Amino acid sequence: MPTLIIKEVAGAKFRAGDKVVELQGGCVLNTVTDSDYKEMLKCEKFKKLIDKGFIIDSTNTEKATDDTKQAISDKQTKEMEANERANNVEIKQDK
Repeated sequence: MPTLIIKEVAGAKFRAGDKVVELQGGCVLNTVTDSDYKEMLKCEKFKKLIDKGFIIDSTNTEKATDDTKQAISDKQTKEMEANERANNVEIKQDK
């Protein structure tokens, strides 16, 4: 079964044949059936979101989780750098 992660806080709904599949946002691991996934791939919007990296598509849950954690870390780093520039300070991150 494919695992899908939406990187944004908001979730999304996609048509899968004659039904609608709702995916939770906030980096929740969403598992969908193979048949629903195949139907969702027919939706151009869904494919574009995967291509642009807004939805992580992986049957390997560990890889999907690692990708999401990296995306969150990258976003936090950008925000810290912007804050440093705006306030003319140096922020140190605990490791």
